[in-house]
Amino acid sequence: MTCGNAFNTCDSCAATFEVSNGQCVCPTGTVESNGACISCPSGTFLNGTSCSACDSKCATCDNSTTCLTCGQNYLDTPVDGICQCPEGSADNQTGCSACDADQYINGGLCVDCGQGCTDCNADGSACTSCAATFNLVEGACVCPADKVFNGTGCVDALNCELGSYLGANGCTPCASGCNTCEDATGNCTSCADPFVPVNGACACAGNDVPLGTWDAPTSCVTPYSTARTVGPFASNAVNIDWRDEGVVRPVQNQGGCGSCWTFASAEVAESAHAIRTGALFNASEQQLLDCELNSFGCQGGYQSYGLQYYVANGAVHESEYTYRASKGTCTDSSINGRIFYLTNNGYSRLSNSVSAIKAALRLQTVSIAAYSSDSIWSTYSSGVITKDITCRNDTINHALQAVGYGYDSTAGVDYVTIKNSWGSNWGDSGYVKIELNDTFNASGVCGTLRQNYVAYNGI
Repeated sequence: MTCGNAFNTCDSCAATFEVSNGQCVCPTGTVESNGACISCPSGTFLNGTSCSACDSKCATCDNSTTCLTCGQNYLDTPVDGICQCPEGSADNQTGCSACDADQYINGGLCVDCGQGCTDCNADGSACTSCAATFNLVEGACVCPADKVFNGTGCVDALNCELGSYLGANGCTPCASGCNTCEDATGNCTSCADPFVPVNGACACAGNDVPLGTWDAPTSCVTPYSTARTVGPFASNAVNIDWRDEGVVRPVQNQGGCGSCWTFASAEVAESAHAIRTGALFNASEQQLLDCELNSFGCQGGYQSYGLQYYVANGAVHESEYTYRASKGTCTDSSINGRIFYLTNNGYSRLSNSVSAIKAALRLQTVSIAAYSSDSIWSTYSSGVITKDITCRNDTINHALQAVGYGYDSTAGVDYVTIKNSWGSNWGDSGYVKIELNDTFNASGVCGTLRQNYVAYNGI
């Protein structure tokens, strides 16, 4: 019997196949393609049961990174499995090419000769000719004594006013906060107190963080200093709302990603920081979504892990790590700035009681959890969700930020004010009020007493 697949017991096979244990298989070193066994074509290698592409520089290879022979205009024979360019040409990653006249080869790559150089020696250590307006002096291109470099060439020296520098278009103001800056680059050399020059800009020293707006800070503060800027509310307060204190940012929208836990973590942490220092910053939810690996990205997660992440890693600003509503590769390590850190374990979990959540809310906002899949969540627009409205309380599936509490005389109940992350068009401008009650059920209305946390920073 002749066959060409593995579904029958074969004693002979179609051309290119061979019999093995009663089945037709491809000989070692070949793969099946369109009903026949073939060798992998040039530029690919055998990877299990399929052909995979070699590195783009390889003509043939034994795996994706080790070349046997090289293609394009690389030398035919690789060195230690790596394709190299002929002498006198540089690797542009798609082939070999000569460098421009004002470049030299360094490590197989083309590198600029330097300021004003139009040609230089083979190792780039000395210029051999200069652009117009420059003078060649001991292997370097420099401006004449009566001229200065403005970033593009030599121009007549100008005496710019304090707080400005000589740029390509003449005297240019230094960046905000700079007292003095250097010509051509505009890098800050001195700053208004308490800022210091850092990489050419004015910034807070060490781990201090800026107060004021993100783009134009007004001063610096040490994270979690002993002075409390806002609150706490009095123990007998009947109605409190942290929005009135300017420590809660506008309502966000998590989109189609189940990332509520990142918003509930970032928002209570940034509000805690603002309560302590007076500086409200937008912490990045995407940082937690990509980098906090104990949770499940868009499939859900835990506020406790989100808050704990800030202890060792700190929070980065939303503008540096913008929200995409999908989990991606963590790029946290490529961002230098941190707007705050949390301390100790990063969070404290509250007991399941109305008194505990009220006490916590008098100090700061709370990361609260609830069950949000009942119909009331799709129709809610105002008022208080009470225990008399159908809302499951034996489980939770959504994390939010509680920003205050109060008493509703119409419903005759205490309530907690909660910020959702479904956009400002949902609910009451993005908010919902839910009855605070631990007498009819220990889990509270919609499960709001089951799993609540505060950010730990010594408030």
